[in-house]
Amino acid sequence: MLFPYEEFVKFFQSDVFGICPRGLVNCGNSCYANAVLQCLTCTKPLVVYMLCRSHSKSCCAKDWCLMCELEQHIMFLRENGSPLSPSRILWHMRSINCQMGDGSQEDAHEFLRLLIASMQSICLESLGGEKKVDPRLQETTFIQHTFGGRLQSKVKCLNCNHESERYENIMDLTLEILGWVESLEDALTQFTSPEDLDGENMYRCLRCTAYVRARKQLSIHEAPNILTIVLKRFQEGRYGKINKCITFPEMLDMIPYMTGKGDIPPLYMLYAVVVHLDTLNASFSGHYVSYVKDLQGNWFRIDDTDVQPVLISQVMSEGAYILFYMR
Repeated sequence: MLFPYEEFVKFFQSDVFGICPRGLVNCGNSCYANAVLQCLTCTKPLVVYMLCRSHSKSCCAKDWCLMCELEQHIMFLRENGSPLSPSRILWHMRSINCQMGDGSQEDAHEFLRLLIASMQSICLESLGGEKKVDPRLQETTFIQHTFGGRLQSKVKCLNCNHESERYENIMDLTLEILGWVESLEDALTQFTSPEDLDGENMYRCLRCTAYVRARKQLSIHEAPNILTIVLKRFQEGRYGKINKCITFPEMLDMIPYMTGKGDIPPLYMLYAVVVHLDTLNASFSGHYVSYVKDLQGNWFRIDDTDVQPVLISQVMSEGAYILFYMR
């Protein structure tokens, strides 16, 4: 393992005190980044990892390093003071993805994926990078232990009954909410329901050596320790946004959506939510806010520099876009 799992478990079980949510300065349409950073800085194993300086102790970066920057950012959360500025993170994220952080409207999920992918790359840098590290070994970094899971895709040929299985590493779960879906559980049920492959979508069976009717089913094979769920409110090729109310539980049981019973009980508690506030259902503009539960169990609504305590009932009534659950 690149990072000992036993040590990760200790981080997960540690008590953390003195960390309080602080507002973040809007650096010009940067609410998408602020909302995501607020959620990451109350992600317990990541916070403990940073407070222990586990990365910076052995960091080989000659110039700027995202994980060292986040470490310093989390250290500042132990101090009382004015809102912090994420400008350095935004500026350097733009050097990784030139479309990101240039002052235009951005998507919070894309920014979250960029941050996690960048942190994963940093974990592999000292070994020569992603191309030189065995794929299975890549799944043993600290970032993988935190956010990574595995998805199983099983396809059954309806002609010869041959079954094939494929596995895919995931860092988050993106769920459709169109049609009959009214709750997170509905969305998970739809995601893991069997799908018939027929017509133009027929399956090429290796045993039959022909295109045949088949049945495909997805399931969670390994549940992540930090489960990030994105509700697909923005549709490709459309300008509209799906603003329907999707209910979500404070405690989530993932057992019905798992491949088998081998994983330890995948029970989760909600600890952060990203919400997109729009005008007239527009997906191309709007504002992001976050709801986060601090490490002492108190909920806050954070809108850039404004931090307000709230009740859990307010959190549960919001139109969630990204949900963060901790095992």
